[in-house]
Amino acid sequence: TPATVELRVTPAATVKAGTYNFNVIARAGSESTQFPLEFIVKDKAPARLSFETDYPTVRGGSDAAFNFSVTLKNEGDDDLSVNLSADAPKELAVTFHSAGKDITNLPFDVKANSSENIQVSAQPLTSLPVGTYPIGISAQSDAANADIQLTAEVVGEPNLSVTTPDGRLSGTAYLNR
Repeated sequence: TPATVELRVTPAATVKAGTYNFNVIARAGSESTQFPLEFIVKDKAPARLSFETDYPTVRGGSDAAFNFSVTLKNEGDDDLSVNLSADAPKELAVTFHSAGKDITNLPFDVKANSSENIQVSAQPLTSLPVGTYPIGISAQSDAANADIQLTAEVVGEPNLSVTTPDGRLSGTAYLNR
């Protein structure tokens, strides 16, 4: 009569990478049968973090928020607890959000071989002069770290003010003359 056998194999934490061959032998009374098995144990991928973004530079007005979308990848085989930090000019307040949750001052978990989408917002604390403002973002865990450079570019805003000494303004303007 046919029988069902279940075999569970859990490798020890100290097992080295390699190919292991076994023969499973089943015996019942005077009957026996063999079944060859091959187990392949692979090395663990080392801890590695990396950042990606499609738009490292965002342009805006002197008092507009600069919003970036970055992806943090955990390319290792272990889950990592990650802290984010920003190196930005003192005129910018930088915050981080993931899945709608503020993670600015909190460690958050990035699962092994997965990625997290992070929204980075740089809000001017005062009206900024026209120019380029570098924002360095770092992700750090106990085993790995990653950096990305973002840029907030303040562009001029057209503004025209016309006045007269007594506050009255009238006149005639001609186009193409």
